[in-house]
Amino acid sequence: MKWMKFLFVFVASFCWSYDYINSPTAWMHKTNDAMSPLVSEAIYGTEVQIIQAQGAWSEIVTPEGYRGWVENKNLIVRDAPYPSTDIRAKVNRTRSFVSYDEETVFHPTHMELPYGVILEILSSRENLEKRWIKIRLLDSKEYWIQKGDILLTQDQMTLDNMLLLSKGFIGIPYRYGGVSSFGCDCSGFVQTLFLQRGIRLPRDSYQQYDADIFVSVDLEQLQKGDLLFFGRNRVSHVGIYMGNDQMIHSMVECAGVTPFSGVQTTSFSAFKKAYPFKGARRLK
Repeated sequence: MKWMKFLFVFVASFCWSYDYINSPTAWMHKTNDAMSPLVSEAIYGTEVQIIQAQGAWSEIVTPEGYRGWVENKNLIVRDAPYPSTDIRAKVNRTRSFVSYDEETVFHPTHMELPYGVILEILSSRENLEKRWIKIRLLDSKEYWIQKGDILLTQDQMTLDNMLLLSKGFIGIPYRYGGVSSFGCDCSGFVQTLFLQRGIRLPRDSYQQYDADIFVSVDLEQLQKGDLLFFGRNRVSHVGIYMGNDQMIHSMVECAGVTPFSGVQTTSFSAFKKAYPFKGARRLK
């Protein structure tokens, strides 16, 4: 019957939709108010689930299960998943510009993307060695990005490569709620790095501390890549052990311990004297 065919098309169009973050980064708030507290952030291309919509806002859930409110201008609804091309790439710089046309370094750019965004590649394989690579964004329009700003392989990083990547974030500002290379907090920094190894951690430091994918580690047994947790009451800070008494973390300025606010390396022994140490964790 015609009405049954219409019903099927209607239901399919309603169910088979995909919701994504459509801005370089989108703040997630506690309530549907731009002045309400921040709870986290989501970067371009993150697929989210919309729980409810109220006016210009929607409550979303991120892949790790974190909930928050974002402005609808940061969302896009598609009828097909993204990315879907055979060739894909990951933004491999802390900041990368997307251009309207190739060879447009002297003209305005369309968008600036943070590290880790996955893109659809439209350039043919024989053109992947050229300076400019054609891409397609969530809006289904074609743009260009410089080859040096992307990584064509989607292989998961080794621990050593993750630690090397972490040093490339040094100097990025501390930003509460941030998870991107534009600015991040301590747990967002750790979460972003571990995601490059294919490991999706919980969002907050106390949640990471309790995650069942880790085992407790004695101080005498510390190894590179172990997570270090701190807090005056419950766990509220996390860093990554780099070896030789060094840790890397995103931290606000702390006189005598951390000289500036942002991602930096710090002496572990000096930091735990100023900020109570809660314990270390290692992947099982």
